Amino acid sequence: YPQAKRLHSVVNAMPIESLVIETDAPDMIPMPHRQENAKYTRNSPAYLPSVAHALAQAKQLSLEQLAQILWKNSCQALHLTLKSRDF
Repeated sequence: YPQAKRLHSVVNAMPIESLVIETDAPDMIPMPHRQENAKYTRNSPAYLPSVAHALAQAKQLSLEQLAQILWKNSCQALHLTLKSRDF
């Protein structure tokens, strides 16, 4: 959302260790997927890669770096003790 200045400001202010990604906002389909003929008309887990790409760009990280951080953050948030993922 290029015009969502408040969202961009919050994302930039948040430490990366505090972030996870999800698709719980059914009306907020990522911009690259907002087309009349889109496969999904609601937000979907299928769009998580687009969210991750945008977040990686905003945080100036590679997608691989971001994925590792998000995996760790998600495990901590859910109180899981899983081995590190092989990205």
